[in-house]
This record gives sequence, C-alpha cells and structure tokens, in this order.
Amino acid sequence: MNTHTKQTKSQNGFSGVLALLAIGVVVVIVAVFFFAQKGGMTGTQQTTQNVPAIESTSDLNTASSDLDASDTSTLDQELTQLNTDTSGF
Repeated sequence: MNTHTKQTKSQNGFSGVLALLAIGVVVVIVAVFFFAQKGGMTGTQQTTQNVPAIESTSDLNTASSDLDASDTSTLDQELTQLNTDTSGF
C-alpha cells in the first residue's frame, strides 16, 4: 500500500504542473488574441501605384528622378514610432 500511496502523490504533483502549464498556454493565447484585436499587430498601410514599364533610357531616368524626389520622412517616422513602441519589451 505504501508504494501505491507514493505513486498517487507523485501523479498528483504532475497533474498540478500539467494544469498550471495548460492555464499558462490559455492565458498566452487569450493575450495574443486581445492584443491583435486592440490593433497591436497591424501592419503599416501600403499604397499601390500603377507604374509604367521601363522600356528606354529616358524611362529609366524618369523613374530614377521620381525615386530621388520621394519623401521618405514618413517611413522614418513610422520606424521611430515602431522603435518607441517596442522599446518596452
């Protein structure tokens, strides 16, 4: 009987650990779900532009000048905000 009692106590300890592990997994899943619903896992907005095919040197020069004139400060601001948001992790 003594061996049976030790085995039952050992199994009870394991079931407690298993229950805590299951509760932890559920808490993490719920936290991720609410974080995603809150908007914490949204990507940046993407704009789509129709760009003509480059078929000549002048087309390439036009595309290059358009790229040079692009404003990248918005991207820099978004990256700075992302760094600020994630600095607490």
